[in-house]
Amino acid sequence: MKTLLQLEKNNCNENEIYLHFVEKQLHELEYQLKQIENQLNIKANNFHGYTLSIRKMIETYIEQHLQSFRMPIEHQIDLIHCDYQIRALKIEYFRHNPTTHQVSYFISFSFLLSIILGTNNETNMSK
Repeated sequence: MKTLLQLEKNNCNENEIYLHFVEKQLHELEYQLKQIENQLNIKANNFHGYTLSIRKMIETYIEQHLQSFRMPIEHQIDLIHCDYQIRALKIEYFRHNPTTHQVSYFISFSFLLSIILGTNNETNMSK
């Protein structure tokens, strides 16, 4: 049981580390996006005949053709959300001090759930 409590504390720290990493990545991506938007605006202003209607047509074209790239990324994001929810439920479950039999049942259930969701969390099941 002490090991489980220690793992819970490590998971909290681990979650904070992941959150910090994600926030840093988002900040860097936002910075890159602003730089690219500025470059686009400079080039668009220097291009003869470029109008807002042309810009909207280009944006529409890009959005329609980016969907095939967006879907796998959104799928991965959904899997990460599911994994987070499973971890949160697992931590809450172990706070109730389950018996050894209940823990083994929970691990089996978690493993089956990971197979159904398509995640491979075999290493995380024993936490």
